[in-house]
Amino acid sequence: MEREKEIIYELMRQIIEERCELSRQYYDLKLRLDNFDKQSNPVSLNNSETGSDKIVSIHQQYERKRFPTQLPPKEAVKVPFERIVGYIIEILKGKDQPIPCKVIYKALEEDYHVYINYPNLVNNIMPKILRNGRFPVEKASRGYWEYKKKKAEK
Repeated sequence: MEREKEIIYELMRQIIEERCELSRQYYDLKLRLDNFDKQSNPVSLNNSETGSDKIVSIHQQYERKRFPTQLPPKEAVKVPFERIVGYIIEILKGKDQPIPCKVIYKALEEDYHVYINYPNLVNNIMPKILRNGRFPVEKASRGYWEYKKKKAEK
C-alpha cells in the first residue's frame, strides 16, 4: 500500500514536469511566431489579431473552461445516495424539532451545493431513506422529518 502511494506520487510529479516542459515549449513557439509576424509585417494592424494572438486567445478560453474560477450555480453533478443521506442526517441532527422537506431542500442547496429536484427529494429520496431503515431518520408527520434519537439519548 505504501509502495503504491510512492509510485502514484512519482507519476504525479512526472506529469507536472511534463506540463512545465510543454508550457515552456509552447511559449517558445509563440515567441518564434511573434518574430515571424514582426519580420513579415513591420506595420502592425491594430484591428486584426496576429496568428500567435489567436492561439493565445484560444488557449486562454480553453483554460477558463478547464479551470473555472467559480462553478455555475446549479451544475448537474451526480451525488451518491449515501452522501445525500449523510447531509440530510447532519441537517436533521442540528435541529431540535422536526423540519419540513422544504428546509432540508434549501439546506442541501445552500450549505452542501447538492442540486436535486424538490419532487425527487420528497417522492424518492426521503421515502427511500425511511424504507431502508438503517439511517437514523424518521418521519414525524406529513412532510416533516426528524433525526431518530437512540433510546439512551431521550
